[in-house]
Amino acid sequence: MKKKTATLLTAAALALMLLSGCGNETPETDSGILMEPPGVILEVKGTENPLTRFGFEWTYIADDGTAVAATADASSPLVSLDQMLDITLKNGAQSATLKFEQAPTSYTVQRWLMEGKSPYTENGALPDGQIVTTNSDTLTLEPGYIYLVDAEYTLENCSGTVEYAFYTNYVTG
Repeated sequence: MKKKTATLLTAAALALMLLSGCGNETPETDSGILMEPPGVILEVKGTENPLTRFGFEWTYIADDGTAVAATADASSPLVSLDQMLDITLKNGAQSATLKFEQAPTSYTVQRWLMEGKSPYTENGALPDGQIVTTNSDTLTLEPGYIYLVDAEYTLENCSGTVEYAFYTNYVTG
């Protein structure tokens, strides 16, 4: 019973750390195993922007050999603009690079046009976004979109899925 309670407390603490941001470096166990999903930076014109993490599922093997799992079921990035990074694009489309702290096994970048209305259908389903890239670190950003990076990780002694999101605005000059 004590082991189960300790595991639950550890998972709860991990979830709180993940939701609170924890800085740019991902915490590791003493043996170097990632205790939460890795971060990702979006580089636009030489500026590095840490992306906001949304929902995730993460499992790792603790130093004592027990499996620790955490899940964060965050609100959809499509309705959470106030919680995500705003990338301002000057003079239109810009090239950008994704810099993953740890390389994911695979990932997809989708986008939805910000039209001032909910992108959800009448039955509450989220329509598929436009695929921008799959497993390519370089992408072209256009103003007026919400972007979602959906990454899957299978690393040594840890694995999971995580969503990162940001949106783009436009200014001239």
